[in-house]
Amino acid sequence: MQIESGDYTVTQTLVAFSPQGKGENGGSARPSPRSGGEGDGGRVRMSPSETPPPKNLAFAFCLGLSSRQKKAMKTSRSPSLFRAWPACRAGFTLTELLVIIAVLAILITLRLSAFASAKDQSRVAQCANNLKQFTLALQIYGGENRDKLPLNTAGNWPWDLAWNTGNVITQWISFNKLYCPGTSVRFDDEDNEGLWSYYAPGSIHVIGYVPTLAGNNSSLVSSNLNSTLTPQSILFGLSVFPPPSPAQRVLVADATISGPGQYTYSQRYTYNYTDIAGGFSVHHISPHLNGAFPAGGNLGMLDGHVGWRNFDSMQCRVTQGTPGFWW
Repeated sequence: MQIESGDYTVTQTLVAFSPQGKGENGGSARPSPRSGGEGDGGRVRMSPSETPPPKNLAFAFCLGLSSRQKKAMKTSRSPSLFRAWPACRAGFTLTELLVIIAVLAILITLRLSAFASAKDQSRVAQCANNLKQFTLALQIYGGENRDKLPLNTAGNWPWDLAWNTGNVITQWISFNKLYCPGTSVRFDDEDNEGLWSYYAPGSIHVIGYVPTLAGNNSSLVSSNLNSTLTPQSILFGLSVFPPPSPAQRVLVADATISGPGQYTYSQRYTYNYTDIAGGFSVHHISPHLNGAFPAGGNLGMLDGHVGWRNFDSMQCRVTQGTPGFWW
C-alpha cells in the first residue's frame, strides 16, 4: 500500500487493528476496508488536513519496517517518514554530543568552584569563632588580674606561646581552637597536637595564631604589643602616639606568614606564603589563600570583637630575624 499526505509518501503494507488487537468485527485482525480494491492499485489518499499518526504509533510503525524498507524510505524523493515523524529519527550527531559534553564540563567546573568557595567561607567562619574564644579567654585572664594580660616570656617567632602562659589560657579554651582551620589543607589535628605538646615541651607551645602579648620573646615591632586590656600610648621611635580605641587595637591575629626577610609592602605579591620552613617537619603555610597569595585574615580586637582584614590592607609586623607576619 502507498500512503500519501501533503508532505510525505510511504510505501508499506498497512494493516489496521482494533484497540483489542482484533478486527473491526470482533474477529481476527484483517486488512482495513480502506485499503482499496485492485482497481485503484490499493492506493489511499490522505488530505493534508488529516492528522498524521501520533508519534508513538509512528515509532512503532518505524520499528516494524525491515532494513531494506527503511533504506528505501530514506532514498525516496519525497521527505521520508523519518523526517516527518521525529520519533523515528536517529540519535545525536557527533557535533551535538561534543556540544553537550562541553556544556556539562562547564557546569561541573562551576559547581566545583561554588563548592570550593563555600568550603573556604566555612573555614573563615570557623577561624573567626576560634579567635572570638581566644580573645575571650585573654579578657577573662585580664579581668581576674587587674586588667593585665599574661606575659609571653619564651620563644622566638610571634606565634610561640610561653609554656605556662599557654597552660593558663587553656583553662578557658581548648588548645585545638588555637589553630586556624585555614591551614588544614596541610596541618591535620595530629600535626597541631605535635606543635602544642611535643615541639618544645616545658618551653613553648607553637600555636596557629599570633597573640600580641608583651614579653622578651617577641620579634614583633613593639608598637603592636599589649600588656593590658586598656590600650596604652604607643611609643614609635622618638614619637608617642595617644592610645587607640580598643576596637582598633589587635589582640590576636591570623598567622599570615611570608618567608624570612620578606617584609616590604610594595613587594608583597612577589613573596612566598605557601612553603615556609621552620623547626617542624611540616612546612608552614598561610591560611585563607586565594591561589598563591593570602585573601586576608581574621583579627580579634581588645574590645572582644572579631573582624576580617583584606590582604592589601595588611602590613608586615616584624622587621628582622623571623618570617614575616602580616595583619
